[in-house]
Amino acid sequence: MRRLRMLFVVAVALFPATSSAKSIHTAECEAVCANPDPSVDQNLSPDPRSFATIANGYTSYWQECHAETDEVQKPKTCRDWCASRERGKTILETSGLIGSFLDADTYNNLWRAWGALERPPDFDQHIVERYGLQPAPFPNPYPLPGEDPATGNGGSGQLPMGLIQTRNASGQYDGGIGFTCLLCHAGRIGDATPERPDLGSRMGIGNTAFDIDVFSYDLGKAGGVPIPLPYPHNQGRGTINAVSDFEFLMAVRDFDTLDSTPFVKAFPAHASPGDQDPPAWHNTGSRPRVYMDGGVSADNTRALMQFLTASITTSTCTDANAENVPGCGAWIKQQERDFEDIRTFIESIEPPAFPRSSDPASPQYVDDAEAARGEQLFHCKNLFGPDLSADAASCAQETPEQKASGALFGNGSCSSCHGVYGPTYAGRLPDPRMVGVAGRIVPRDFVRTDPGRVDALARELRWGWGTLWFAYADNSASNPSDEALNDYVTEDTNGLLYTRAQGRCGWVGVYEQSLGQFIGYAAPALHGLWSTAPYLHNGSVPTVYHVLRYGERPTFWRRPLNTPGTPPDRGFDVSLTAYDFAKVGWTFDCLLADGTPADTCLPQLGTVAAATGPAVPGSEVWLANQSPRPLTQADIELRKIYDTTAYGRSNEGHWWTSRDTLSESEVEDLLAYLKTL
Repeated sequence: MRRLRMLFVVAVALFPATSSAKSIHTAECEAVCANPDPSVDQNLSPDPRSFATIANGYTSYWQECHAETDEVQKPKTCRDWCASRERGKTILETSGLIGSFLDADTYNNLWRAWGALERPPDFDQHIVERYGLQPAPFPNPYPLPGEDPATGNGGSGQLPMGLIQTRNASGQYDGGIGFTCLLCHAGRIGDATPERPDLGSRMGIGNTAFDIDVFSYDLGKAGGVPIPLPYPHNQGRGTINAVSDFEFLMAVRDFDTLDSTPFVKAFPAHASPGDQDPPAWHNTGSRPRVYMDGGVSADNTRALMQFLTASITTSTCTDANAENVPGCGAWIKQQERDFEDIRTFIESIEPPAFPRSSDPASPQYVDDAEAARGEQLFHCKNLFGPDLSADAASCAQETPEQKASGALFGNGSCSSCHGVYGPTYAGRLPDPRMVGVAGRIVPRDFVRTDPGRVDALARELRWGWGTLWFAYADNSASNPSDEALNDYVTEDTNGLLYTRAQGRCGWVGVYEQSLGQFIGYAAPALHGLWSTAPYLHNGSVPTVYHVLRYGERPTFWRRPLNTPGTPPDRGFDVSLTAYDFAKVGWTFDCLLADGTPADTCLPQLGTVAAATGPAVPGSEVWLANQSPRPLTQADIELRKIYDTTAYGRSNEGHWWTSRDTLSESEVEDLLAYLKTL
């Protein structure tokens, strides 16, 4: 084992980190885990994200959430890591996580909500088209009408990713159907082939085709119970209002025991966060903090478990068996070990490589000379400096002049926010192992993207979240009445009658007063950028080209629909024929708000005001932020149009990339380089 460790050290010294090392610990551990000799092992190297500290100038900084006193610990050796990764993958593919929300009979009756006269033979394809759920690349059975799941190995139907059949205490399929986090965090791009098994349906790219509101309402019409919420699940296909989901669920749970409670409470009134684009899991291992605002340290496994609060139970959860009852707070906390494995798997996911062609006449061809120039522009060109046309050469080291040039971070280049990806420029990092790590939160008033998401998370809410079990806090009271009342403590009343302590891994901007100015949006890592369209935190921009061309973004647009699709349902076309390889993103049609075809995607018939005003309590407060429910087929079709004038869906922001700062040839070079990440 000592010899293996020495070889690894030498290999790292000879071959420094490059942009191809995209996931945590994969490169160092694959050879170890493939070796059948169990005595061959090695300790994991330091996590490169741990070097992203406030002292090093990172506003998206790392916090160590795991303490040696905790029962559940991170893997420490390669073999532990590989075993954890495999367990996490298995859990996501086979476990219902939060129990069943409907039975197979209700699922099989969804066709009644479609206006059909009988269950169509292509029922499973209807599910994919109508709701935007993606086919599972692994066995995911459910029983067809008349089938017994217990005797038929689960049934002969195939559920999409995000839905899963539950099992009873004996491990047999029981005909219940539950939800998993793959509803939003497993998508599809292109088709898997023997040459490209990384395409098609896969975990790790967000599902930007799912319409959860349509699915919820159809369940009600099919005989199930739609989830009654005082806000929309989402306003359109491909996005989701996940922040409101968690806040609503915690309003009916005790903040410390996590048990359901009749004492309904809420964080202080605030605006709706609006819709969000499901982020790419394959970049999680390159981010010191997670969520759109970089709110929580990526080392916080418990933050991933908020999803479990959606589980329900009729149990009082007061007996010794509560740890085994789905929906009880003790049961939620008991899942921490499983989620440690899920987190390991998520951070190991590699993005799909750009489907590059060697034929110069192909739209998938990447010109190496253009990509090389793009790499230099990405790491060097100061987009905020006094001379925007200056030569970007010789910028491997940041100069005093660049520091004083007025740039937001670093030398004012793309890499200043999104991270360094080439070893040539690793010298500007605190540690060269940080190549590929993105650690900047861009202030709200500077980035100017739609403010709904960050404005909703007021300081009061961030403070309150930091006192929950999810933030590694324990504010449990000694008796039930105190336990109920101490949930109502605010930052201003803390310490008067009850005290709520902050956990060691709360929300950014709570502990460090000086970081208040950095409440904003976290610049994502860009590994596999080509596969994560549309762009910005709310999915309002269809291509990377339009991210780099601020003034040319479409106002009303729609991705291509499957042709012919499954009538009357036509979902988004996720094949590569609908992909724009030149502009890097989905092709789209220009429309008016009512779906009428338009000659231009820019505003016409007068000025269309984008919804960019501050999201303060008022006309768009949490309970008042509503959108039309998808009651008819016409409603469903309108939800496929991205309306950037709607609340929370503005395509503003990232304003420094425009024709004033980047020439057309520079944009082409940057796009060529970004395809290689």
